[in-house]
Amino acid sequence: DHPDTAKAIAKQVKIITDPTRQDLAKSRGVAVEDIDPSECRAIVVPGWEIKDLVEADWDRVLAHEQIVFARTSPQQKLIIVENCQRLDKIVAVTGDGVNDSPALKKGNIGVAMGISGSDVSKEAADMIILDDNFASIVSGVEEGRLIFDNMKKSIAYTLTSNIPEITPFISFILIGFPLPLPTILILVIDLGTDMLPAISLAYEKAESDIMLRPPRDAKKDHLVTKKLISFSYFQIGMMQAYAGFFTYFVIFNDYGMSPQILPKLDAGANFATDISEDKRYLAIRNSVPRGYSYARNWFENDGIFAKYFTSGSPLPVQTEEEEDLFSGAPGAGAGVVGAPANEQFNNMIKIIGYEYQIPPCFEYACTSGGNGTALIENDWQACFGDATSTVYYNGFNTGVKNPNVMEHQDSVPNSGCFDVWTNEMQDETLTFVHSGFLLSIVIMQFTGVMICKTRILSLFSQGMTNWVLNAGLLQETVMMIGLLYIPPIAKAFGTNHLKFVHWLPAIPWSVGEFVYDEVRKMLIRRGNRTGSGIGLWMREFTYW
Repeated sequence: DHPDTAKAIAKQVKIITDPTRQDLAKSRGVAVEDIDPSECRAIVVPGWEIKDLVEADWDRVLAHEQIVFARTSPQQKLIIVENCQRLDKIVAVTGDGVNDSPALKKGNIGVAMGISGSDVSKEAADMIILDDNFASIVSGVEEGRLIFDNMKKSIAYTLTSNIPEITPFISFILIGFPLPLPTILILVIDLGTDMLPAISLAYEKAESDIMLRPPRDAKKDHLVTKKLISFSYFQIGMMQAYAGFFTYFVIFNDYGMSPQILPKLDAGANFATDISEDKRYLAIRNSVPRGYSYARNWFENDGIFAKYFTSGSPLPVQTEEEEDLFSGAPGAGAGVVGAPANEQFNNMIKIIGYEYQIPPCFEYACTSGGNGTALIENDWQACFGDATSTVYYNGFNTGVKNPNVMEHQDSVPNSGCFDVWTNEMQDETLTFVHSGFLLSIVIMQFTGVMICKTRILSLFSQGMTNWVLNAGLLQETVMMIGLLYIPPIAKAFGTNHLKFVHWLPAIPWSVGEFVYDEVRKMLIRRGNRTGSGIGLWMREFTYW
């Protein structure tokens, strides 16, 4: 078109909204040369001027915010594209003729006409407008932004579970905690509970502000950025890890092991493992039966119990010749209801009580007087202070608490009590712990997938209308119920039926995760509207 015609059309479609240099000269009644080019935000460049432009002239022309080129040849289109790209601009080129092909190919995105366009132009283009309607470009841009958004959301959601999956192994290696989450349950998360929710984010509808955002910087705004890593790993991922470990400590505490005795507990990889018989048993000192625990020792040929692992000790539990210590499960014997029949087991109980100077947490009995006929119940001095007595820890089988236990105080002799954990008891407790840690991650991922539905808008604005995602949440729930409460499945995956109370520890963390993200997005939106400092800071460092 003629430059005047092109300018008139550009003003009608709002490409030009400010006066050009010629307009200012006309309105002021002066020559065009008398108008300072820096005053103008708009410019119209005819094709016959392009051949005379040098690099400095191109920099001046392309510094304008509103630019229209008129009556340009296909070769001049290519020159325009090259100069724009030289200034790191993203260039979209439209065309329908054979001669437009070089510019279509050179542009960052070439757009050809589907009806009137030549086959050559279609071949060179990246996008073809099937209805030859330029308004369709806007729909294409929106669809592209939606795809990019949803890919980022799916990646962000998928990465959040990495931290709660890797920190259990770090705690096991560096701190010596019994392993909070085994490998098989990590696979359950990655290949089971997370799969459908991650896929469902591809079906998420566009956020209402998607076409109000400025174009992204292709050099910095990649799918995976530092801010996305920070969000997924160090914000949401760490919250999920905290929830997992909180649940881990709660369940261990409820089953008789307080958090303070867990560090280094599994430093030798003894806990709940099939190892030498003398390391099957874990002695734990408690304030009261089922109370908090304040110390523990493995019953092994080391430390305070080493001297009893010789044939010369008064109560030998294992000599060098004996390798089947505590062979068989302790059964009933000695005429005492529930009393273990294994002599070495009974010797171990007496040794632990004597060394700790406290009674067992559950009922026990002993014979004394040298003839083995006098039966004494729950008397520490008579049973553990007399070298000739034989102790029977019948509470180990009956589960009846020792009524004579005094609450532990450092200044009170014989206060507190001890409990003994077999390999089987350790293993069963660990299955509950694993189940709780797994459940806490799944609960946190419920919230995680909902907060990943939007990058800046509130979930309440976006809604829960993605029914593929809703089906994913239902699938997670059904999988967890099956893993925890269907015995064959639980046995196969090493889980166990959790008490209802152990579903609760992760819920406050899940609520906190949701509130944190809603507040973060609210501050970003406020920063966009008002320019508030905290909002702009949150956008700069947390908008992924």
